[in-house]
Amino acid sequence: MDGRRPRCAYPGTGRDGESGRDCLDRYDRALAGLAAEVTARPHLRDAAHVVVSHGAIIRTWASLRSANLEPRYGAAHPLTNTAVVRLTGTPTDGWICTAWGETEHRVAAPSVADPTAAVLPAT
Repeated sequence: MDGRRPRCAYPGTGRDGESGRDCLDRYDRALAGLAAEVTARPHLRDAAHVVVSHGAIIRTWASLRSANLEPRYGAAHPLTNTAVVRLTGTPTDGWICTAWGETEHRVAAPSVADPTAAVLPAT
């Protein structure tokens, strides 16, 4: 799923089944569609929005899409049932993780000129 692996279907989905890359692309499209709906409704732009999904895809997607998390962060930091991963950003500007489960993240994207900015290790 790091972009270097060949496109392989999940076991049991057949030769033309969905791959990990397909799954991430589908999730990206779904969130971009939701963001477009919010943008089209000015009264919703400044509100918080909630997406409910399966913990495995939340961990995988957020780890791979958040600028301040290492790609394997989600694998090393499981989420309890009903846990929340909080992100700020947009599909176009990118995402920053501000909370993972019970952990508040006070870090910014490494590209931000902030002395506290750091990519969180997967450890």
